[in-house]
Amino acid sequence: MKRSGRWLRLALALTVLAAARPAAATDFVFGVGVHFGLNVQRGYLPQTQLPLLAELKVDSWRDDVHQSIFGPSIPGQPLGPQLDRVNTALLNKGPQPVLILQGQAIETKPVPRYAPTSPRERDLFANFAARVVAATRDFDPIYEVFNEWNMNWRPRRPVLGPLGMRSENPDYAPENYVELAKVTREAIRQVNPKAKVFVGAIGDDDGWTWTRGAVRAGMASTGDGISAHFYNHCNPPARRTAEDLVGKVESFWKVVREEAGPNPPPLYITEFGWPNDAGPCGIPPALAAANLAQFALWAPTTGWIKGIWAYELRNSGQKPLDREDNFGLFDFENAPKPAACMYKEASALSRSLTGQKFRQTQSGLRWLEGQRADGRTVWAIWTTARDSSGTIRHRDGSPMSGRPLCSPGASAGTVIPLGMVPLVLEADRSPDQIEIGVSAP
Repeated sequence: MKRSGRWLRLALALTVLAAARPAAATDFVFGVGVHFGLNVQRGYLPQTQLPLLAELKVDSWRDDVHQSIFGPSIPGQPLGPQLDRVNTALLNKGPQPVLILQGQAIETKPVPRYAPTSPRERDLFANFAARVVAATRDFDPIYEVFNEWNMNWRPRRPVLGPLGMRSENPDYAPENYVELAKVTREAIRQVNPKAKVFVGAIGDDDGWTWTRGAVRAGMASTGDGISAHFYNHCNPPARRTAEDLVGKVESFWKVVREEAGPNPPPLYITEFGWPNDAGPCGIPPALAAANLAQFALWAPTTGWIKGIWAYELRNSGQKPLDREDNFGLFDFENAPKPAACMYKEASALSRSLTGQKFRQTQSGLRWLEGQRADGRTVWAIWTTARDSSGTIRHRDGSPMSGRPLCSPGASAGTVIPLGMVPLVLEADRSPDQIEIGVSAP
């Protein structure tokens, strides 16, 4: 693509450190979503997908436990025979599981209703949750109450077409969810007082209206963390970037803080990602990979995000135009896409650093700084706009070197190119001896 816009030169003697951010916590979770629980639809097999988890070196995987197919728990099948693939993943004793407690249809007409709305229905769901905990406590899972409940509150198709108001389904109101979450968490804790429970699992939420209502109803004090899902792949093409998603997450958290006060529970982003389908919302694999790396390096610096789960481990199908088939870090045949390496290397870099913070820089640039265990300072620098580029050099013209994530070797010379893939450098000079140029696309 032809570049436009003037080059901006950044004399880093003028750069100052951004407001101090907490160091990345050692317990930050880098996870990934899987679909062992949907045996037929997604085609996940333990013998082929568990090695992919090991290859990524993730800390956690996330999958569904549906009430309708749970149990009975028997030796070797803690969740029951119909969830045999999830059982195999549990018995593998690998990364920590996140088990999504999914309800069953309570009514089927006129449309299926999964939301418990009465005390009796909530108690039945809580009993299901307690039985799951009893069956799985030896595997130390995290439990998440439902998945994207809020997206049934306001259906995507408004009444009277695109100009009409969206109708609200009271069964999925935020207050009803919080009542269910409270009962469910109490039931879980009676079985395992140390169990961690995520509440929310919030999907797309226009204006954060459902979120605001749920926090007002007490969601922030109900679980051990609020979980939410963030995507932007259907934005205008220029905004399908990690930097845009960062802004979306920050706007969400602002609402949570406004409603919950200055000390809300941590945020766990249990889904985020970019699909590579050939449809209108698909993005190129290279852009998805750069986005994943940027987001994985940003999230631990916030202090209030404690874990992220990329969606998903592997493509769930083989239809090029089907968005849901094409979110994987690996393709359907288990070959790695560029995103697999990027997520692995970005998470490994983040784990290796302490004292991480971003330097204040010009628009269109991110500059992460952290320290290795031996005290050496490391920089990771990238451009943020789609198709943007730049250069970095020593001001005195002497040679320098750095390695883009997943590159087979280092880039070296008097001028090194920058792009959306983070460039990792050992900081052998002070920042005032560095010059960076960024070009907008």
